[in-house]
Amino acid sequence: MEEVIRTKYDVLKYSLPLILASASDVLMTTVDTAFVGHIGTIEVAAVGLSGMFVWATYNLIKGVLVTTGALISQKYGSENYPKIRSIVTTGLLIALIGAAFFFFFRYCLGSVLHYMDASKEVQVAANSYLHIRYLGAFGFFGSIVFASFFRSVNLAKIVLKVSVIANVSNIILDYLFIFVLNKGLNGAAIATVTSQWLCLIIYIAYYYNKMTCLVGDNYIKSKLIDIDELIKLLKIGIPYSLKFFSEMMVFFLFVMMTGWISNSALAATTIMLQIIVLTNMTGSGIGYAAQTLVGQKLGSNEIRKAKHLGKLCIKTNLIITISMSLVLLLLAKQIILLFNTDPDVAKTFASIVILGCFVINGDGLQIVISHALNGASDTKSQFNYMLMTGYLFFLPVCYLLITRFENKIVYAWLAMAIFIAIFSILLLYRFLVGTWKVLQENKC
Repeated sequence: MEEVIRTKYDVLKYSLPLILASASDVLMTTVDTAFVGHIGTIEVAAVGLSGMFVWATYNLIKGVLVTTGALISQKYGSENYPKIRSIVTTGLLIALIGAAFFFFFRYCLGSVLHYMDASKEVQVAANSYLHIRYLGAFGFFGSIVFASFFRSVNLAKIVLKVSVIANVSNIILDYLFIFVLNKGLNGAAIATVTSQWLCLIIYIAYYYNKMTCLVGDNYIKSKLIDIDELIKLLKIGIPYSLKFFSEMMVFFLFVMMTGWISNSALAATTIMLQIIVLTNMTGSGIGYAAQTLVGQKLGSNEIRKAKHLGKLCIKTNLIITISMSLVLLLLAKQIILLFNTDPDVAKTFASIVILGCFVINGDGLQIVISHALNGASDTKSQFNYMLMTGYLFFLPVCYLLITRFENKIVYAWLAMAIFIAIFSILLLYRFLVGTWKVLQENKC
């Protein structure tokens, strides 16, 4: 399949199931935001604050689990199929440990939320939502491992099927719990958790069937847990997890600071970030394709082809994000009404829409490059770049602009756009220059 990928159209065709499947993670929170937005401004602000908090904390584990896909791709490229089972079960073990941690972490949320400095009403609503959302931790983590497996062995259509089922069920359950059973904000959380567990159950059924076909008689003989693979997974995955966590904490702290301005600013920022994440589901899909293709080619020692396919994925997604940002710019007034009808929120949203368009392109670029670098097992540099740009530059500058100047929300989003641009450029430089030189030296 990889041999016929020579143009941007080929990349898009190869990535299409991955793009649609990537909507799973994005759409669940976006649908929650859209449904809850019609309850009230407090509720949509609470979903935004708590949603960012969930993603930030989940990324402590998610980076390691996503890295299973990079290792599986490399084993699949070198036709070392028995090792794949060990990587999957190792990933599931890490997922179980992470889920157990977050189950008990729920009881500390009240203390954590107290220091977020959002309004009391938003804190109470966010705490209630989060307490339920963390019950879906293993459903979410386990699904990441299985989705990584299917993407890496060129069975992305299975990921797409499961994603469609999970998201349709989430939409139905959102409506049922929020409006029919009058569970309000908590109903959105219950719907998402139920859909995450349903997703995991379906993946398990598919996995044992497909893995047996792939490995054959060696399935039972292959190691359940391989210590060498565990060490390698942690060595590559921990920096990637820290990068993910640091990135999401940057966004979370950004959302928290906009809450200092007003509930309208917080709601508008929440909606804009949900739109950015939604539009960049193509980046996630093409990024997973880049990770798979780069990993498979490196597994078969084809470094030049790995770099070529990675660059093709980057260029393809950039064209798509530019197109999507133009659509947002033209239809901003209509789009905001899908999420909230408060005039103050709409006015604030209109003031940041241009900067949001810049963030869409920068974020889409860094997502694809990040996945491609992960496919090449290059993760430490990503974490270092995030520390430099996010914590040494963006957060201090954003805080200064919000506390010292008028028109605070616009300045905050200007700082965000500059931060994303610098971060994506650093990653692009690393991809074009650093990674392949190191790999070639190691090969020699």
